[in-house]
This record gives sequence, structure tokens and C-alpha cells, in this order.
Amino acid sequence: MILFNLANLIPNVIELKDVIIHETIVTLQMLLIAGPISLIFGLVYALLLILFREDGLYPNKIIFTLLSFPINIIRALPFVIMLPAIFPLTRFLIGTTIGLEGSIIPLIIATTPLFARQFETALLEVDAGVIEAAQAMGTSNVQILYRVYLKESMPGLVRATTITLVYLLGLTAMVGAIAGGGIGDVSLIYGLRRNWIDVIYAAIIIILIIVYLIQAIGNLVLKKIERGK
Repeated sequence: MILFNLANLIPNVIELKDVIIHETIVTLQMLLIAGPISLIFGLVYALLLILFREDGLYPNKIIFTLLSFPINIIRALPFVIMLPAIFPLTRFLIGTTIGLEGSIIPLIIATTPLFARQFETALLEVDAGVIEAAQAMGTSNVQILYRVYLKESMPGLVRATTITLVYLLGLTAMVGAIAGGGIGDVSLIYGLRRNWIDVIYAAIIIILIIVYLIQAIGNLVLKKIERGK
């Protein structure tokens, strides 16, 4: 009886269940590949911004401006416009602009600047007095980056990671517009173009579940960090 009711309620979802499962896995693969790569790039970029800012460890206005410029430009561009603009680069590096492979480069390029700015904000929250104390003790700048900036700002970095991964999830849905695959592709092709509303609702539910998992993991990591302190 329940199966019969489901067949009437979400007939298209049942028909596409294998496709939906596969594309959900593709979405998770996008997160697991583009997420860590853009996180690492963003963290390195944020540390460079901290180093060369006016009150940084190696103040240099020119370098800081040059580093900030591409971040500001990329963040200002709507993702759906940036996607076709970097097709030549994606095709050169990957050999294709569609599917999972063709989605990774655009996702990394779009997400890295947000990681960088979010991490920069978290790093700037470190008390200047702690940094001055470390310098007075003869701690090297490299050690200050690791032992002071990264260690003291860890809760903020975790929060920034959670926020940015949710943002990245939204981008994975948007790459469906260029046949990038993932749950967004399913929602666009079957839900929007064929007017299969139940497929759209299924995609929304799946995305909300992934968002909840990202936030739950982030909260768990935060609790462990706070207990460690």
C-alpha cells in the first residue's frame, strides 16, 4: 500500500531513482574533490594576505594589492557567467568542459577566493597582543603563522570552512546548467525542462540533507576543538 501511494505521489522520482542516486554521488564527489583543494589554496592565499597586509609580518602594499585583486574580481563575477568564460582553461587542463571532470576546475576557481576571504577574516580575529608577545619571545614569523595564527583562529577557520562548503554545494547544483552532472543537472533536465515537480522536490531534499551533514560535522569538529582547549 505504501509503495502504491509513493508511486502515485512521486512517480518520476521512482522512475529515476538510479539516476538520482548516481548524480547524488557525483555531487558528493564534487564536494570531496573541489572542497579540499580549494580549502588548501584558500588557506595559503589567506596566510599570504596576512603576511603582506599593512600591519602584517611582512608589510608590502604592492604585493597585498596584487593578491587581493584577483580575489575581488572572481568574487564579483556571477558563477553562471564565469563558467563559460573559463571553458578554454578547463578544456586545456582537463580536456573536457562537461561532467564531473569538467566541473572541478570551475568549482575550485570560484570557491578558493571565498575560502581565502573567510579564512583571512578568521585569522584577523587573533588578538594582536598574543602576536606581539610571541614576537617578543623571539618566535619566528613562520612559527607565528603556525603556532599563533592557525592555532588561535582554529574555531573561526572551522566555521568558515562550514559556510564555504555549503556555498560550494550551491555551485555544484549550478554546474548542472552546463551539463556538469550532479543533482542540479537532474533537477534541471528532468525537473525543470520536463516539469517533473517531484524530481525538483527530491533534489531540494537531498541538498538540504547534505547541508545538514556539513553543518553537523562542522559543529562536531568545533566541540572537539573547544574540549581540547
